[in-house]
Amino acid sequence: RVLKSYELMLDFYGMKLKDRNTGEIERADNWKERFHHLNHSSHNYLRITRILKCLGEMEYEHLKARFLRFVLHEAIEEGTLDHTLDSCRNYWLEVLRNDQERVDVREYANELQKKYK
Repeated sequence: RVLKSYELMLDFYGMKLKDRNTGEIERADNWKERFHHLNHSSHNYLRITRILKCLGEMEYEHLKARFLRFVLHEAIEEGTLDHTLDSCRNYWLEVLRNDQERVDVREYANELQKKYK
């Protein structure tokens, strides 16, 4: 039930869960319209923080880092979710429970920024 709710949330934001085991995410068919809305409607950012926290509480911690990597890729490399970058780095990244995973995702973000900025 939690996983189905997560998939519905991803669809609302223009994303699709490609692999339930790894948490890999890809763009959904409606990504352009939904990314535009997400990128320009920051009222959803607090919801995303709560959703990520909930995933951890409900034994779906493994999905969180892949979500963050997807958003970081779209924000930095593709420029499609650039307005989400501050929330991603300052709030969403902090909900990762595993310290090493948090460091790894932060390093991924830094590498992307060096490469594309």
